[in-house]
Amino acid sequence: MITIRVSYCPKCRNSYDMNVVGLSTGLGPSIARCSNCKTVFDSGKKEWFQMSSIEKATFWILSSLYATIFGGICGILLSCLIRFVLYGKVINWPPLYSPISILLIGICFFSFIIFVIYAQIKRIINSNSRSFRKAMNLNPVLTSFMSFELGLQLKFVYLYSILFGVLGLLMTYYK
Repeated sequence: MITIRVSYCPKCRNSYDMNVVGLSTGLGPSIARCSNCKTVFDSGKKEWFQMSSIEKATFWILSSLYATIFGGICGILLSCLIRFVLYGKVINWPPLYSPISILLIGICFFSFIIFVIYAQIKRIINSNSRSFRKAMNLNPVLTSFMSFELGLQLKFVYLYSILFGVLGLLMTYYK
């Protein structure tokens, strides 16, 4: 059974993070500011320098897992969208073993994997920057949807939903 944990602001209950229990890297700003009520609170995350060697190794293992699974699924869905645009009905698509299909799936698959790895490296750089400037205690991170610091798994769920929704519409249209 998969358990999803949603984190809320302790004052106004505005959600700021969501992750699958046991699959969170734990990296993020330790102090956050609610984008709704501006309350400053402990986010339950750790900065890179606060993480032990085991936690850092776990971060990279989970990041590799995310990149392969989340990035891979998004890449395959994107390749399906592109094939719908190029060829229309599924019956008109070239076979999966054809060079064009392999190239398209490969490009989409690896581009999303590279994006996930980039996002994780960017999060480490941001964490080190906050730590270096001692900004984590002086300037809490705002819990914004556009931030890479919190709720990254939630953003991928939204991306899946959008890709699946568009695929569903295309499949209905190209019956």
